[in-house]
Amino acid sequence: MEAKRMDTRWILLATLWPICSFAGLAALLRSEQPLTKRAVASAILNSGFFGVVVGAVMIHRFGSEALLLTFGIAVLSGLGGNTAVDFALELLRTWAGKNAGPPSKNG
Repeated sequence: MEAKRMDTRWILLATLWPICSFAGLAALLRSEQPLTKRAVASAILNSGFFGVVVGAVMIHRFGSEALLLTFGIAVLSGLGGNTAVDFALELLRTWAGKNAGPPSKNG
């Protein structure tokens, strides 16, 4: 019985990659940003990895009891994965922009 559960977990993780990747691509298309090869590859890779990692963590935490919940949360995280990475990069740019430049005369 445990072997069947293990197979189900691997099948779920294998199906999460393309579905989360397409979810990230859909988010990119909705954002109305220019579609460059780099942007498309970034959306697919970020969302695919993010969805699979969230799925693996959920499977490790909840096991086979909550596979549909795991699937749903992983797809939603894949959909928002690209947005989360863009948000983090924008925070870094803002922080670096405020801290960059010549030192102030007062301090």
